[in-house]
Amino acid sequence: MSRAMRAANNRCRLESCFNGFVLWAAILALLCSGCLFRKSSASKTASFRPSNVYRAGQKLPTEIRRVAVLPVSIEYGDWQAEESLKQLEPVLHTELGKRKRFELIMVAPEQLRQWTGKGCWSAEEKLPIDLFERLQEALGCDATLFSQLRPYHAYKPLVVGWNFKLVGAKTKSILWSADEVFDASEQTVANAAEDYYKGQAAGPAKDPSSVLMSPRRFSQFTLSAVLGTLPER
Repeated sequence: MSRAMRAANNRCRLESCFNGFVLWAAILALLCSGCLFRKSSASKTASFRPSNVYRAGQKLPTEIRRVAVLPVSIEYGDWQAEESLKQLEPVLHTELGKRKRFELIMVAPEQLRQWTGKGCWSAEEKLPIDLFERLQEALGCDATLFSQLRPYHAYKPLVVGWNFKLVGAKTKSILWSADEVFDASEQTVANAAEDYYKGQAAGPAKDPSSVLMSPRRFSQFTLSAVLGTLPER
């Protein structure tokens, strides 16, 4: 074989190897980009779900039909929660009504003060010995719902914490409890809030991130998430 032919064959082999290398490099790049895309998509869709929840059973006892909803309590000195309570308490009542788990009996602070000497109670306090009997006698309720707003920060990044306990009137046992803090600076919480707002917003599409700047809308999202863990009827 002549020197020219050998040189031509060598060039062909080099070109073939180079083309094969380029092809494999392109395939590898596509595979890596696919992995990154899937990872990125997963991180965007990951959403916060309440987990600090207790249920005595998957379903509410059949005898739990009427529930006394006590006024929302706050921690002493929490001025942000105190200022926002009048706006947030009706949101709680609305979200409870949407669940349709039981008939709601809203207890006014004045009523509770008349019966117990205090306008609100948290489940962590030392309760009056006859509290449940008084409520049952006056309201005919089968259970009592304690609600506490803590912590609460109305400025960006928003932070809303809820502590709930549903206690049976006769047994005085906890049927359901939840204690969760939603911090809008956490990406999973922000994702869940935006997804919630997308499902709730009517009319033209709105910026879903606006829910992270509205204390009322963000609180509505937190309540929907926590109350969604109530046992089924």
